[in-house]
Amino acid sequence: MTRWWTAIEAPDVPVEGLLGLLPEVAGRSCFASRDGREVAGLGEAAVVEARGPNRIDELAERAKHLTAQLAPVSATDSAPPSLVGGFAFADRDAEQVGPWRGWASARMVLPEVQLRRDGSGAALLAVAPAGLAREAA
Repeated sequence: MTRWWTAIEAPDVPVEGLLGLLPEVAGRSCFASRDGREVAGLGEAAVVEARGPNRIDELAERAKHLTAQLAPVSATDSAPPSLVGGFAFADRDAEQVGPWRGWASARMVLPEVQLRRDGSGAALLAVAPAGLAREAA
């Protein structure tokens, strides 16, 4: 099933500002790398999870399958949306307590809306719900 996405150029502002705009929205995420790449996301267009000793390989395979479904609405759209998430270093689902209880030991999210910034500028991306026709995206 194709998942359509689109992007527009955005002001070059810190990405965490997106999270502050809608604090009540579930599925908020933020990532920053040492090389200056930043991503902030709102909502969850899709989630991939894995558990067990092969969780990292399984998560990578599920993420690859998900990203293969992504298609730009326009040929001029930027790089595709990013997945954000992470994994536990030890597979201890049974021992989870506190705020991590109920979370898979490996999880990646495709945000519905994301603000991405790197050295070349910033872009605001949106992912249409699964099954939505290209014309409606």
